[in-house]
Amino acid sequence: MKKIVCGAGAALVLILGACGGDDDGAFRPSTEDGGSTDDGGGDDGLRIEYVEAIAASVTGQDSPFADLADSEAECLGAAYVDAIGVDELEAKVTPQEIRDQPESDHRDWGITITDEQGTDIYRALIDCSPAAEEAIVTGLASGFTEGFTGEMGDDAFEVDEACLADADAADLDGFMGAAIAQGDDFVPSGEQGQALLDWFGECADLRGAFLSVFTAEAGLPEGTVDCVDAAVDDRMVDEFWQLAFTSGGDDSTVESSPVIQELTGIVNGCVAETGG
Repeated sequence: MKKIVCGAGAALVLILGACGGDDDGAFRPSTEDGGSTDDGGGDDGLRIEYVEAIAASVTGQDSPFADLADSEAECLGAAYVDAIGVDELEAKVTPQEIRDQPESDHRDWGITITDEQGTDIYRALIDCSPAAEEAIVTGLASGFTEGFTGEMGDDAFEVDEACLADADAADLDGFMGAAIAQGDDFVPSGEQGQALLDWFGECADLRGAFLSVFTAEAGLPEGTVDCVDAAVDDRMVDEFWQLAFTSGGDDSTVESSPVIQELTGIVNGCVAETGG
């Protein structure tokens, strides 16, 4: 069970690379003339170089955004540059270095951005390109399942990507903003984890997914699985996935969690009852 919980959190370290901006006026990129309401200092020609370098990295080979139109990629690049600022970029990385290392991002360049700046970047992903939103949805759906399908097969459970695509992208502002800003160090807060859980819950059978991954790892026979299904209520399922999204893979957090202890007791009781 601990492996399942830790795996879920690890699988949700997201797909995002260098993109950016926001939709409320704080940063308003223009790809027509290279202008910006906030270029963070530096000359306009240098800003354009950074925009073009980041746009190229966004659409590079194996990127989830490889199919974006040039104008969409430049929109993302402009917003990302404006969120960080040309002066900050110039002090840490050159446009050519960005082109040479397309998988790098602000963390690799020694630049720290806030969760709020990350939210600006996420909003720009949505504003600049519907295809970018689709890539995010696909990445989230894949991240939710990939930690388990290797051992259990691709049919372990499914996420309805079309349903997620119709969900309100703004519901994930806080989660995605922090994920972009913090990268591999991101561990969702309880509020962020709940937002993701609510978002997924509309489009995935989280109870079925829980039973599938939880009982398969334990190797329980069908009769014991039915016993666990009858004994576990929706509150336990929600708390399990909340733990999966927010534990950060920390063993002590998982092992000491009341819901894990409660679920373990249920399984042990069902095994004793059914002889599983």
